[in-house]
Amino acid sequence: MKNPLSVIAILLFAATPAFAQGPVSVRSKPPVAELFGGFSYARLNDSGTTTNTKGIVGSFAWNAKPWLQIVADSSYNVSSYSGMNVTLYGNHYGARVFYRERNKWRASPFAEMLVGGSHVNNTVTGTGGLQYTDLSFSIKAGGGVDFNLTPHFAIRVIDADYYRTSLFGGHQNNIWLSTGFVVRLGGARPE
Repeated sequence: MKNPLSVIAILLFAATPAFAQGPVSVRSKPPVAELFGGFSYARLNDSGTTTNTKGIVGSFAWNAKPWLQIVADSSYNVSSYSGMNVTLYGNHYGARVFYRERNKWRASPFAEMLVGGSHVNNTVTGTGGLQYTDLSFSIKAGGGVDFNLTPHFAIRVIDADYYRTSLFGGHQNNIWLSTGFVVRLGGARPE
């Protein structure tokens, strides 16, 4: 092999498999589903009377698209004031839109629109214990931010919603806040 071009050609041919090997990249894939559980707060406003309720909320969300979730949530809140015990139940369903691009804050903001029903049970304490109960159509519209700890776990820093109910024949414009933990089923995978 006196020709240097022949030597270079043989070396390049022998090295071809090494050039074909590239680094394995890990592409972030949105989860298939998410489970959320946490603390909830609802400020109920009825004809100038406000009631602050605290409780728990849980939800299941399925990712129809990387940016779109179909959500079902359920909540239970309680409060006591002026000799009255208030219990509020809610079940809501709808869509949540995410912005999942990588960022240095590891945050995933979202907006949501949920519809469903709310049930309130007001019980007067003491002798007689009168009970007032009602079930109505309700809407939750708002958004929040998830702080991503790992591909499978996140903290829902805040979820703030306008919460519209129609209990006892009137409309109530309420505030809904929640915070908690998100467990994701699915996530990053080698490509």
